[in-house]
Amino acid sequence: MLAIKMKLNDPQNYTLRLHPEAGYELSQGSKKVTFSKPASTRGVAKLYTLSHAGKLLYVGIAQQPMSGRLNFGFKADGKGGYHGYKWKHLTQKLKLSIWTAASNEEYASLREMETIEAEVAYLCRHNSGQWPEYQHEIHFFFSSSIHRKASMKIYNHAISENG
Repeated sequence: MLAIKMKLNDPQNYTLRLHPEAGYELSQGSKKVTFSKPASTRGVAKLYTLSHAGKLLYVGIAQQPMSGRLNFGFKADGKGGYHGYKWKHLTQKLKLSIWTAASNEEYASLREMETIEAEVAYLCRHNSGQWPEYQHEIHFFFSSSIHRKASMKIYNHAISENG
């Protein structure tokens, strides 16, 4: 169960440009970059949002480094039943925000971040009338006011034109 004092860390924000035959390119401002910690850290639960033009397109969860998670989602071709990201064909610049949280000086668990992930997807449905356009699954768990407060911050950040 969630510790009373969970702190949502500031997001790591990137611009993501997909190249259908060659993966993706990350930037921050006009500078090309690679993922940095904690986005690049294995074993840290991360929630990530993908948005464009003030619309949340996808919310996901990962514990592996984000580069590996994205590559897996782009390269999947249906073998084993997984076809990869529904958004892997998009060509516009996308806003990618990666969030972590801390509880008692440790990163929050995957279950805690999954709970927030579900609340972010729900907020999208509640506020826009639709689930995130490229969402394909979500896991629901009992949530508290702490999860819901964190999800509001994440959702509002995803739909903002800034950041």
